[in-house]
Amino acid sequence: MRPLVLVTGSILVGLGLVALVRPASLSRWLASWQQDRALRAALALRFGVGALLVAAAPQCRAPQVVLALGLLVLLSGLVGVLLGAARLRALARWWSKRPAAVVRLWAASVVGLGAFFVYAGT
Repeated sequence: MRPLVLVTGSILVGLGLVALVRPASLSRWLASWQQDRALRAALALRFGVGALLVAAAPQCRAPQVVLALGLLVLLSGLVGVLLGAARLRALARWWSKRPAAVVRLWAASVVGLGAFFVYAGT
């Protein structure tokens, strides 16, 4: 399970770096997530990553932190389900219109989170 945490962290670092260098690419990507099928896929991905983190936590370098983050990811998936498609679309539209500086700040935090998962998964 630890290698999956390492892969997840690596993916987050990569996505964060792309958004850090080209914030408009993240905005375009979020704008494309307006269809119900894409929203369901995003929620399923959140549940999957959250479950992975919870299951892998005992084997990681910082098990309590990985467990807490996994539970937060699961909770965010549940909140997404409770919000419904219309509100999720509105949230995606809102994020797609944020200034580049805000997107870069968010992307830097994603890189940091991904780097932590790489550390925890090794």
